[in-house]
Amino acid sequence: MPEIHSVIDRLSEQAANSLIEKTVVVFVDDIKDLRDSYAHLYGQHFEVATAGSPEELLDLLPRLEGPAVVMLDMHLGPCEMTGDELVAHIRQATQPFPASIIVLSGDSSDDSKIRALKAGADLYLIKAADSRELLIAIITREIEKLNAKLRQHLPDLVAANLDPLTLLLNRRSFDSGALREIHRAQVDGVPVTCIMGDIDNFTQLNNTYGHPFGDEVLRQVARCIQTYTIRPTDLSCRYGGEEFCFLFPGADERKGQGLVTRLDAAVKRLKIVTETGEAVPVTISFGAYTLRADRDATPEETLEHLIKCADREMYLCKQARKRGERP
Repeated sequence: MPEIHSVIDRLSEQAANSLIEKTVVVFVDDIKDLRDSYAHLYGQHFEVATAGSPEELLDLLPRLEGPAVVMLDMHLGPCEMTGDELVAHIRQATQPFPASIIVLSGDSSDDSKIRALKAGADLYLIKAADSRELLIAIITREIEKLNAKLRQHLPDLVAANLDPLTLLLNRRSFDSGALREIHRAQVDGVPVTCIMGDIDNFTQLNNTYGHPFGDEVLRQVARCIQTYTIRPTDLSCRYGGEEFCFLFPGADERKGQGLVTRLDAAVKRLKIVTETGEAVPVTISFGAYTLRADRDATPEETLEHLIKCADREMYLCKQARKRGERP
């Protein structure tokens, strides 16, 4: 399907440029003065983040929105995880973006180097007092390598995250992005609105006009509603069958209801033409639910609650429409 490949290529180029700008160098050290020093010395050259423990690092990495260069020592104070175990965990936590892991250690023993490299580290460097300029050059080179790798593999990554029919996010990718945005909303203390939508009488449309027409309905509806997810943090996906799901971080209840009104009106303006030239109207039942993300709940619990409540509101809308109480 040439259209899909064209869209994937375009999205890949846009995504690559955006993700490259979000490359972060993460310094991991259990000594706060050293972390502050790293942030000061290298923050002039790179986007820098720091972590003081393996737990803090593994909490940080899934929230990054692009490639990462992770700098760490194999010996991080008292912790339950060994350095080589941490390297292996980092590889998993940085998916799906490429990452470079650089061990920066005072231990020059061959045993330490071998364990780090076997665990998946890309480089093993010995700490030195005069190594700042050298380290900047090495980090720069690693970032360039990550960017090249990103451009090479991004079309596959984009394709793996899209629904091939509607070119919206697939459910797996939506869930991943939603968990990240909900966590951010919890930290920032802002509301999140979830909207569920289901095409009305879709089975009847399929049976009357055929499955190719049903596919065209899904494509056109997707294009229509995608125009309302305009911020980088807004998410829209084909949730399954003829169902769609949206997440709008920072949108309160009033904004959420306003979005439902505009989405409903936009879909009603669609007139999808059959092979015989008949223009068929389409409607969608929408349901919205808004909450202020609770820090005591996990992002997974919050997402499940949002979708469940938005789905309930969508069901009530669909029942009201069947009873003729809604246009």
